[in-house]
Amino acid sequence: MKTKIITLLCVIALIILQASTARAWPLLPVADAGSDQTVGIGTTVNFDGSGSYDPDGGDIVAYSWEFGSDAYDISGADTATPSCRFKATGGKTITLYVTDDEIQMDQDSCTITVSKPSAENTESDRWGTGLWATIHGWSVQLKPTALDFSGLGVTEGDYGEAEDTCWFADSEYSRVTGVSGGDWDVEPGNYLNDNDWVGWRADVATYYQDEGKAPCEFTMYQLMYVVLPIIGDEVSYTANILKGIILTNHVGSQRAGEVEYRYWNP
Repeated sequence: MKTKIITLLCVIALIILQASTARAWPLLPVADAGSDQTVGIGTTVNFDGSGSYDPDGGDIVAYSWEFGSDAYDISGADTATPSCRFKATGGKTITLYVTDDEIQMDQDSCTITVSKPSAENTESDRWGTGLWATIHGWSVQLKPTALDFSGLGVTEGDYGEAEDTCWFADSEYSRVTGVSGGDWDVEPGNYLNDNDWVGWRADVATYYQDEGKAPCEFTMYQLMYVVLPIIGDEVSYTANILKGIILTNHVGSQRAGEVEYRYWNP
C-alpha cells in the first residue's frame, strides 16, 4: 500500500510539474508579413499581416510595421493592413512585429521591389484641327504594362539644345528652342490622359513653305519624368527625340522613332 501511495504521489507531482511548465512557457505568436510584391514608384502599396496568429489560441493584440526611409504617405502602421508609397526604386525590406495577449512577440519580413517606368509605347492617334492641323497627337503608354502607374503625374523637360533648320535671321517666327513643358496624368492602363502633340503650327508651316525653306525641320530632345503624388518629386525614366518636318507639299511629326506625314500646301 505504501508503494502505491508513493507512486500515485509521483504521478500527481509529474502532472503538476508539466502543467506548471506549460503555463511558464507559452508558445510564441507567428507573424506573417504577407507576400513579396513588385510595384510602381509612388503608387499605393497595400500590406496584409492578417495571417499572423497565436498558436496558443490567444489573440494578436499589437501590430507594428517598419517601412524604411523611402516610404511616405504611411497609413495604418499599427494595424494588420497598412499602406504606404515609396519614393525611390529598388528592393525594400518591410518588417512586421506582432505581440500576443501573453506579451510574446514575433517578426516577419516581406520584400517590395519598387520600379519606375522602363520605357513608353508611342502610337499614332490623330492630327489636330485649325492651327493645330499640322501637329500630330501621339498616344503614350508607360511600360511595363504589368505594373500599375495610374495616379502618377508625368512632365517633360529638355535634355539637349534644340535644332531648327527652318528658322532664318529675318523670320517672322521665333527659333524653336525646346519642349514646351507639357504635363499629363497617368490613367488606368498606364496611358497619359492626353496626347503628346508634336509638329509645326499650321501658319508657321505655311510660312516656311512660302519662303522656300522646305525641306526643313526642328529637332527637340525630350526628357520624361514621373511626378510622385503628394511630395511632387520628379523621377526621370526615358528620353525621346521629337521632330517637326516641313516638306514642299507635306508636313511630318516624329516621336520616339515613329513618324506620320500629311499633305499640306494650302
